[in-house]
Order: sequence, then structure tokens, then C-alpha cells
Amino acid sequence: MVICSRSQYTRAYIDRISEDVNHVKFTNHINDNLCFNKNNLLNFAIQTGIHVNQENQPYESYFNKQLENILSAICQHPDTKLFEEGYNFKFEPCDLFTDDTLYFVKIGEPSDFALALDQAYLTLQKLKSSNKCIELKDGKIVSPENFKLILVFDKRKTYVEKWLDIKSLNFLIHLSELRNNLSLSGINLHIDFCYETKQSP
Repeated sequence: MVICSRSQYTRAYIDRISEDVNHVKFTNHINDNLCFNKNNLLNFAIQTGIHVNQENQPYESYFNKQLENILSAICQHPDTKLFEEGYNFKFEPCDLFTDDTLYFVKIGEPSDFALALDQAYLTLQKLKSSNKCIELKDGKIVSPENFKLILVFDKRKTYVEKWLDIKSLNFLIHLSELRNNLSLSGINLHIDFCYETKQSP
């Protein structure tokens, strides 16, 4: 009888998670239109009339509206929907969408990104219970083939080269679970990493 130590079990578990997430493709956006710049976002918000005069600026809302133009998508954020008839639970099914893709956007660090993964997982459960279709903004019915997560680091100084560069096991566990469930449903997953650029003068 072979008895595995707790450390051996933990190492094997982490290795399995690492192997799972290595199947997920990601792109680093460094010098393109997905770069994140707060000054540029404020200017965009002012020019488009969505700027709000408050101390804590809603940069994520501004970024979603900017992405609507960049991606030729429809912005769902921050509209919520009833998750299930007969219950009062509401959820935000995605942040943006096109005919075949749902986008989930989060600014922060890996602990924040895990929330976007949870959001995507909840939307997947809704799709499973509704014949892979979901009703979104303005009554638009979407049957997505792709889930794309746009994750913006607001403090990170180095670029992600491999998944283990993200020092958050919680994030990697969430990513592994989402990847496996999407794969079973025939939906593709891609991660876009964005980084806050230097503030323009």
C-alpha cells in the first residue's frame, strides 16, 4: 500500500491545475488599442458624454464603452438579468457581446480576475440550461462560440509569459474549472491580458 504525503498530493494537484491552464491561450496587449491608460479613458469619457464628476472614477465602465467601439460589440455592462424565473437572483451575463462572442472585462489583480471567471462560469451554467442561447441587451439572442476575458493589470510591472507567472492559485483553479466546462460545451476560451500604460501628459 502506497501512502502519499500531503505535500505529494498538493504538488500533484497543482501540477494538474497547471497542465489544465496550459491549454488556455492568452495574448499580451502591450502597444495596441487594448492598452489601458486612465488619462486617455477620462478624455474618452468626457468626449462621449459619459463622464461622471466623482472622486472614484468608474474606469471599468469607461473601458467597456471604449471597447464597444474597438471590438464593434454591444456593451451589456452594467445591465443585469434575472438568473431564473421564480427567484430574485440577478447576474450580469457579460460585459460586451457580438453575434458569437461574450466578453468579460475586469481591471485589477488576479484576485479581482477570479470574479470575472466566476461571472463567466455562471453565464455558462445559464447557457447549459437554455439550449446554449442567452437573451442579452435589447432582446438580442446570442448563441456564443467564444468566451473572451479581457483582464487589465493596474499594477503589474512585468508581462505574463506563462501561466505560473500569475502567483494566485485561486485564479488558476477558477481558470481550470472554467476551461474544462467550456470545453465540454464546445465553447472556446481566450484570455487577453492588458497592462496600464504610462500616463500621457
